[in-house]
Amino acid sequence: MAIFNEILSGRYNRALQKMFAIKGSPPVRQLAGEVSPQVVFGVGVENRFIESWNMFASAVQAPAVAGQVTDWQLRNPAGSNVVAVVERLFFQKATVDAPPFFTIVGQDTNKIGGDYAAAVGVRCLDNRPVKGITTTLGATLRVSIANNIANTGAVIGAVSSQAFVVYNFIQTDDQEIPLLPGDSLLITTGDAGILYVSTQWRERVLEESERT
Repeated sequence: MAIFNEILSGRYNRALQKMFAIKGSPPVRQLAGEVSPQVVFGVGVENRFIESWNMFASAVQAPAVAGQVTDWQLRNPAGSNVVAVVERLFFQKATVDAPPFFTIVGQDTNKIGGDYAAAVGVRCLDNRPVKGITTTLGATLRVSIANNIANTGAVIGAVSSQAFVVYNFIQTDDQEIPLLPGDSLLITTGDAGILYVSTQWRERVLEESERT
């Protein structure tokens, strides 16, 4: 039988039970009768897994093709039922060319509608959700590269045309980028050129209340 203000999001109860090794029934069954909830975990990245987040990273050197732009994509497949948050996004390019730019698109505006031609390996940063720290299994998001793709979508950033300068696109927590099912984060060079991209993200299953 339901209780007053019962908490139906189980991952918070599971996190508390795992963090403090609590036995028995859920330690927090309901919210307070007045407006007084406090949700502050954030005690270290080692507890991301306890909070039902899995952490992943990827790095790649995307090759240049003469006369073609170079493209990189981080894609959350439609229907994945997973929310991801991009925590780190570094990149640099090997030539002085037109400024590269970042776009974020939904499945309705992504011309490709899927992965690019070449898949890029993804590594798990916590050995608990996926056995073996160097495994390529486990991540829901897909990283891929290609050349000569005219990306469309909302441009969310651009940088100068200098070569071999490392650009850090995410510098504070508020600049982290959420990717919902069907979303893709794209980087496209302005002209032909080698593109180096390093990224890190966390992902978890969407709660039922978050799907609408």
